[in-house]
Amino acid sequence: MSFQPDEQHYMQVLNLLTNASNPSKEVVADVWRQFEEYSKRRDFNCYLAAIMGNTQHGMMERQWAAMVLKNGISDNFEGGIKPELSFILNQLTQCIGHDKCIRKAVANCLSMLVRESESPEVAAQICTMLNNQNPDIVSGAMQTVYNMVEDCSRLLFEDSKFNQITQQLIPTLIKFMSHGDQTMREQALWAVVNLFTCCHELLLLRDDGNLAQAPELPDVVKSHIPSFLQNIMRLAMEPPNVQKGVCRGLVFVAETNLQMLTPVLKDTFEYMIMIQNTYLLTDNEDVALEACDFWSAVLDEVFTTDLFQSKVNELITIFLKSLTYSEIQHSILMGQEEDVSIPDKAKDIRPQWSASNATEETSDDEDDGDENSDGEEDPLTWNLRKSAAYNIRLICLRAKETKTEGSFLSVFMPEVYKRLMCQDWETIESAIFAIGIISSYEILTPTYHGQLLNGLLVEGKPAIKHPHPLVRSILCWTIGRLHSEVQEQQLQDLILGAVLETVGNDRSKLVVDWAARALNTILEKTDGVTPPQVNAILLSLGKAFSFCQVRNLKILLCCVISLCELVGSQLDTPEFKALLMPPLTSRWEQYSNEDPRLCTLMDCMSQVAVALGPGFQPWAEGSYQRSVQMLIRQTEIRLKSDYHNGDGGDELLTPSLSLISGLLDGLGSSIESLVGASPILFELLLTNMKDPNGEIRMATFGLLGDLIKWCYPHIRPHIPNYLVMMQASLINVSSRKTCSNVAWALGQLAEKMGPDFRNIGDGSLAPRLLDQLIKTYDMSTFEKLLQNVTVTIGVFARVCPDLVAPRLAEFIRPWCKYVKQLDEDDELTNSYLGLVDLIRLNPNGCFDSFANVCDAICSWEGITPQVQKQYYSVLQLFKTHIGAGWDQYIQQVCWIFFFFKMLSTAHFEILFSRIRVL
Repeated sequence: MSFQPDEQHYMQVLNLLTNASNPSKEVVADVWRQFEEYSKRRDFNCYLAAIMGNTQHGMMERQWAAMVLKNGISDNFEGGIKPELSFILNQLTQCIGHDKCIRKAVANCLSMLVRESESPEVAAQICTMLNNQNPDIVSGAMQTVYNMVEDCSRLLFEDSKFNQITQQLIPTLIKFMSHGDQTMREQALWAVVNLFTCCHELLLLRDDGNLAQAPELPDVVKSHIPSFLQNIMRLAMEPPNVQKGVCRGLVFVAETNLQMLTPVLKDTFEYMIMIQNTYLLTDNEDVALEACDFWSAVLDEVFTTDLFQSKVNELITIFLKSLTYSEIQHSILMGQEEDVSIPDKAKDIRPQWSASNATEETSDDEDDGDENSDGEEDPLTWNLRKSAAYNIRLICLRAKETKTEGSFLSVFMPEVYKRLMCQDWETIESAIFAIGIISSYEILTPTYHGQLLNGLLVEGKPAIKHPHPLVRSILCWTIGRLHSEVQEQQLQDLILGAVLETVGNDRSKLVVDWAARALNTILEKTDGVTPPQVNAILLSLGKAFSFCQVRNLKILLCCVISLCELVGSQLDTPEFKALLMPPLTSRWEQYSNEDPRLCTLMDCMSQVAVALGPGFQPWAEGSYQRSVQMLIRQTEIRLKSDYHNGDGGDELLTPSLSLISGLLDGLGSSIESLVGASPILFELLLTNMKDPNGEIRMATFGLLGDLIKWCYPHIRPHIPNYLVMMQASLINVSSRKTCSNVAWALGQLAEKMGPDFRNIGDGSLAPRLLDQLIKTYDMSTFEKLLQNVTVTIGVFARVCPDLVAPRLAEFIRPWCKYVKQLDEDDELTNSYLGLVDLIRLNPNGCFDSFANVCDAICSWEGITPQVQKQYYSVLQLFKTHIGAGWDQYIQQVCWIFFFFKMLSTAHFEILFSRIRVL
């Protein structure tokens, strides 16, 4: 039974729509309240559709009806084509050819109806209207199809009920690309392009983002690409938005089936160059962006062709021009040129997270820092500048791969030099940016290094003193990347000096920010710095701390962290501490315990404590007590919020745990009295081991290992409770950083307990823990976890060899692989000594892996006399065990392993030199 509107209800809804335009706020508020009430009625949308299709009503009422109807379809649709929805569909299709404004509103509603109903019948009825003889109806139908493709592309490809509609729709739209009406051509073009690109994106998602090989297009798309190309070429000289669609369509074909472009590739190249040149630095720069993106789609395939090489000079020039900031980008990036004394605006302040504040599973990879940031404030927004930079990278990389970097530089560098000599800051900035783009590919020769750095930092009017902040900021980004590539010490010192001068004295927050990032990059990548350089770094950072605000604070603290990691205990001098500590303690005292700015500051204080060691003693008690107070407060917040991140408590909890760990790493047992005076810490540890946040658990188990190592008498009574959580966390290898810290803490515990570790949990727990450690080799690829597992198994072998020896054959090969990755310290010595103990007890357990054992031991360049002596005894054990066939065995086994690259050449020679001693 079809829906029949009630006249009284009809008039009530019409009156509401009339009053929606009333200038009185009170009247409008009352209208919307009544709309909410009416929307609960099942037939409310029918009345809106009826009013919308009635030409006797005013345009304002009909447009209001369309807007409310679209929201109503989206919010209240229950599925299925019920009588009410059949009525709505009928009313909408009847007015699809009405006034242009109404056609647009109808298109929005019909598209929403298709999306919510997932009905192929509704979509088919819309597509049928494309064949109507009335041009207004065809126009409305095309607008609807255009909207439907934008809203429902996935439905058209993923729902089998829509297969027939999609098969009929694509050729129909391609045909409309030749329509006499320009608007119809444009909408048809974009509908096809959106359909094709959506199909490609779905295939990539289905293929788990594997870009090694382009996924195969379905026949419904692939079969129509030739006709699509034929029609798209006719639109090449249409208005800008059409040309944008042409470029995007050609990019799609290039990404999915470049061979189809082969006959017209030369014309396509010339067209893309023409489009990018035409719209560069205009209001239609988005058209130039589409053309620029084309090159990244084809470059790998066409780089070595004569056609591309004939265009490469022209392309390099246009890419360099495209690096120039547009006026809009400039206005967004720039504030006042000297603004260090002006308070930060809220929009300029990045969130102050801990160095590892994200959840564990999303933060395993190291932050790339400035390597991929392109020297811009917003790394997420794709624009012409970024696209051109990406293309320059690709050309540079392919030139290096094909050993044609000299040819590339002979074209690239003269253009850069020419742009550096220009007067306008935009061109100079883009040229410096270009240098930074290629700086990480090690293709610039020392001659280029000297010319560039002297020109940018010393001679004439150096860019480092340029009046425009964006020039100085991009220069800092560039020279920070150049530092590790430059080999001459004089040039390295020149870069460091320029960066330090800028960090401490520039008056632009933007420039200070990028100079500090450059300094951080230098400190992370350099092999070392001299004491005078340390002094200069601390002086520069001290100046910056004196005026920096929230915006610059985090990166400055990161510089301190990197310096501590680089020079370590060299900072423990009265002179250096006098420069380093006052700026930090000033901020430490300034911030309250709830201030999120403490996150990075606490991470920084932790690293400073590790670096200074006993020299941090004057600040140890205050740092420790405040950390415990914050740990108590933040744990309470977490518990009250039921562990919901949004309710707080997590951002400061991890830094509190990390700072206590840093104090223990730096000062060791000298703060044992502080730990003993705060027994609540042991309760907090148990609570935070249960936290669902991976970073909190990771930091908690890291602190547990440090407490076992340095304060074992105080933590020993709590070990039974902790072991339950440690075993559960060790099983969950998907939380790999937490699992890694648990493995390390178990090693510390076993070392402290000695042979008694064998008897924990009535003697049943140690075998289960060993079993899980061995299984981890097959369950994870996270190297830090597997290194810690290797260390801990080595400790187990030392304290309870009878437990571990019977299982030697199960883990010896991966153990030998990861022991080679360990730092040369006491842990490495103990691991090797544990291996020797196991081999003595169970020589058959490593008989088949003898070359692996030899390779592992020979990889230790600084092997201690103690381990070397034990190693010879193992070789003697094997020789005795094998007897007369020893010489033949050792040559056969080692040559086989050497042949299959399981034993390196150097280790092969070392092994034989040591065997000859026998």
